[in-house]
Amino acid sequence: MPELTAIAQRIEQILVQGPLGAGRFRTRAEIEAMTAGLELVQPNAMAEPGMAVCDEWWPDGPRLTPLSDSAKCVAGIVGYKP
Repeated sequence: MPELTAIAQRIEQILVQGPLGAGRFRTRAEIEAMTAGLELVQPNAMAEPGMAVCDEWWPDGPRLTPLSDSAKCVAGIVGYKP
């Protein structure tokens, strides 16, 4: 999401300068390239298999507060070898 680029860059900077000394955001294309040959899993019953904001992987019912912009920057994808 282009409107979140500045936030993602700030999070990446914090990760690199923090105690772990590592961390990098990847583009959707970079992440999807790592899934070749895998069967992708749906993050929830309402979504298509593939990448999703990580918050969608653990639905606890309806969201009562808006998702923060920084939380929108963290996405995940789950797949397995068929």
